[in-house]
Amino acid sequence: MKYVSVLLATLSFSCATSRAQTTQAPDFLARPAATIRQVKPEVSQEVIEADKQAILVSYPRVIERYTGGGFSKKDAEDATIACWLDLRLGTNALPSAHPVSAAEFTRAVAKLGKLTVNSRPSNANIKVNTDEWKEKTDTSKWTPEGQKEVEVSLTGYIPHRETCLVKEMSNTVVNARLRRKFP
Repeated sequence: MKYVSVLLATLSFSCATSRAQTTQAPDFLARPAATIRQVKPEVSQEVIEADKQAILVSYPRVIERYTGGGFSKKDAEDATIACWLDLRLGTNALPSAHPVSAAEFTRAVAKLGKLTVNSRPSNANIKVNTDEWKEKTDTSKWTPEGQKEVEVSLTGYIPHRETCLVKEMSNTVVNARLRRKFP
């Protein structure tokens, strides 16, 4: 009987912990949620909250997958944010009224790869396909897998153009050595 009481207490604690985990989204989701609402106000607050819950359900698996693949917990967090922004604001964004499911999110985040763009000299502009990054070189971003056209440019230098293949759960590095323009 004592064993049953301990087991019930453990299950009760486990269920309470699970409920607590699924009712409160991690702080790192606040900024992307605000960005989504600002850029696409037609995505309702209810859809945002449903998205957060789905992300919260899949997040332990995301952390496990990324850390198991040699990446950090911070990488898992960054990939989670990148994935959500892509699902909501990317070229193949979900319909505004359609909340993402945990299964959809888990599949999508697993198809990201890390793209690192370095240059000499550093602090150059980065353009990937048609997307101009706010960040300058030397930096990394999680992006959907696939072929990428990378352009690195800096005033007074010849732009560096390179095609690379970003693979899921891997780090693709572009190293651009910029050459000065001659007058």
